[in-house]
Amino acid sequence: MPIYTETQRLRQPIAILPIALAALICWGIFGQQIVRGKPVGDDPMPDDWAAWLLTVLIGVGLPLFFLWFRMETTVSSDRIEIRMAPFSHRVIRPSEIAGASARTYRPLREYGGWGIRGFSSNRAYNINGNQGVQLVLTDGKRVLIGTQKPDELEAAITSILPSR
Repeated sequence: MPIYTETQRLRQPIAILPIALAALICWGIFGQQIVRGKPVGDDPMPDDWAAWLLTVLIGVGLPLFFLWFRMETTVSSDRIEIRMAPFSHRVIRPSEIAGASARTYRPLREYGGWGIRGFSSNRAYNINGNQGVQLVLTDGKRVLIGTQKPDELEAAITSILPSR
């Protein structure tokens, strides 16, 4: 039974706008070249299959992917799970954690942005915002978990840590 769960989705306009723009351009090319039968530009796509493929991949597939993309954080009595669907799934056991603290961080400056970032000794899992819980592992590595509820996540994690 989970003590804490949180699901975050990509909602920043700065990320959604280019995706929407690329999809609209693909649909415009499809409408002009396939529906109306008029070639687009000075060097149009040679075959209709290319316009279909472009529209399916970028006009449909890319928006659907970003609707599906999410970060799920679950704290149970025996583990912390961080899932960046569909790319990564990490499990951290309480015995691996030396400490946890909520903090504000600078995603671009400290980790180079959002997503699965950093190096093996200092990794971040974040999807938006600048709040997180910093885990210090017993082997000296650090893991930052991005969250919209840093105090709740910190409390859940500290509640499962073994007494030292």
